[in-house]
Amino acid sequence: MQRIEQGMGRGVRDSDDHCAVLLVGSKLAMATRDPDWKKLFSPATRAQLDLSNQVAVQLKGQGLDAVRSALTACLDRDPNWVERSRRALAEIRYLDAGTIRPEAIAIRAAFDLASAGQYSAAADEIQRAINGIEDTLLRTEGQLPAPRHPPSSPSSSKASPSRRTERCSSRWSE
Repeated sequence: MQRIEQGMGRGVRDSDDHCAVLLVGSKLAMATRDPDWKKLFSPATRAQLDLSNQVAVQLKGQGLDAVRSALTACLDRDPNWVERSRRALAEIRYLDAGTIRPEAIAIRAAFDLASAGQYSAAADEIQRAINGIEDTLLRTEGQLPAPRHPPSSPSSSKASPSRRTERCSSRWSE
């Protein structure tokens, strides 16, 4: 998701910039259409993807000339396209406070530890993040009871990796 957002952002640096981005491939199609994946994008990117999907529905079956025409309307700043694009983004609201996922915090902590030559501690940090993700997945699937109290943050937890390590490794290597 981050690569898609960053790639889209490369073409637009300020309010006077504009570009068209073509996302091609089955994995990208899944990432931009599946609600579980789509919720990982920023509100602005979701709005742009929604607009793109509306345009795709209108162009369905019309061939490459229709796609070329839509791209030209965007790149030439056709007033109708500009208005439609602005309307799509006008209602965007961001949360007052950002959210950083626990695994992102753990990855950064592991990077800092590895940079300081503390490779074993870095590996432990990553393993705790993997175990936390697995717990969340199992809880979502109804296979693990919800914790009775909030888990400690990855950087403050000193527990060694549990037997879940084996289960997680085999689960993700399939």
